[in-house]
Amino acid sequence: LLQQMASKYPINFAETYFIGDSHVDVLAARSVGCQPLLVLTGKGQRMLEKYPDLQDVPSFQDLTAAVEYILAQRDK
Repeated sequence: LLQQMASKYPINFAETYFIGDSHVDVLAARSVGCQPLLVLTGKGQRMLEKYPDLQDVPSFQDLTAAVEYILAQRDK
């Protein structure tokens, strides 16, 4: 799906955040060069405990906190 988006729209994945709550979401983001963010709602907390490779992914209590992080990064 991400590759289809890239072929249709001018997306710079290196400057794109991908918010998800699963290991698969993180893998998808990494596969195209997006910066993955993990929300701990939904499956997020279980995924963080189950997959040690997610420890290096910024994680947030909820979607609001993830969006606040993105906005703060933009202002830097």
